[in-house]
Amino acid sequence: MARRQRRRFTRDFKVTALRRMAETNNIVALCAELGIERKLLYVWRDAFALKGVLGPWRACRPSKEEQAEPGGALSWAEPRPDDLAREIAILQRKAGEQAMALDFFREALPRVREKRHQNGVSGETDSTT
Repeated sequence: MARRQRRRFTRDFKVTALRRMAETNNIVALCAELGIERKLLYVWRDAFALKGVLGPWRACRPSKEEQAEPGGALSWAEPRPDDLAREIAILQRKAGEQAMALDFFREALPRVREKRHQNGVSGETDSTT
């Protein structure tokens, strides 16, 4: 039985694939077009959500050929300044969205409690026995 050789994908390929994933409704067709398994695309999406563009994805490291080229891919220790600025902007936007959500729930929770108290509803489900 022949062993399948493991394919390596560049960080740029993965980021492009994830952008296209966000824009499409047909993930199966996108995976067929890119020649990758659907599960792999979701693994990349989860890794991106957890660690961002600059996160240490195992299979995203530049190949030896890319590292050897003058002006080639940067190592993980040297992220591009525009990538850093983009990552900072994304994190600041997420922090702002989370702050807005917290403010909303801080204001809504007392109102819900007051409404339940006025109606005499405990919020618990009725017993089925």
